[in-house]
Amino acid sequence: MLTSTLNRWSVKPWRLLVAVVCAVAVALWPGLGLTVEQHHLASILTFVIAAWLLEALPPYVTGLLGVVAGIALNVIALASLARVALSDIILLFVSMFLLAQALHKHGVDI
Repeated sequence: MLTSTLNRWSVKPWRLLVAVVCAVAVALWPGLGLTVEQHHLASILTFVIAAWLLEALPPYVTGLLGVVAGIALNVIALASLARVALSDIILLFVSMFLLAQALHKHGVDI
């Protein structure tokens, strides 16, 4: 199953280049009247949206790149990200998905 998923989602270089060019254009656009952090966030958001729309990368990679870029450019504080990502509800959902996948793999599901 993992191999078919990886074969379905491959990196498409020209689409990735278009997403990067869009993000750089937003980052260098002087007439927006934004602060530096707001410019960084706008360019990250532009890259993520363009990469999702163009299917340049797998969606999970695109989402993780957005988070990593936000941390690297000091747009997102790591402590606040950890507080949100490690909340009880999020961990409950993740654990239930993992449990469902394990039950499905071993044929216990209906």
